[in-house]
Amino acid sequence: MAQQETTGMITMIDRMNGTIAIQPMHDANAKTNPNAGADPNAPIEQYKVQDAKLLDSVHAGDKVAFSATGDGAKTITKLQRQ
Repeated sequence: MAQQETTGMITMIDRMNGTIAIQPMHDANAKTNPNAGADPNAPIEQYKVQDAKLLDSVHAGDKVAFSATGDGAKTITKLQRQ
């Protein structure tokens, strides 16, 4: 499974089911540009989290950097608020 690292904005968190929805950032330099925002035309993607503790420090509306694995049902392995 290939890991892809990207940035986005959290749109929904379901702590009971260990899932999160993230809308990708529109700026190619989103990691270094604090003014970058979510791309309103980008589809919101649903992810499972590998460890539910990853959801403890984030909230809807937070900008995050994350790594995910999988092609079909994607799983977040690393999640960090920016």
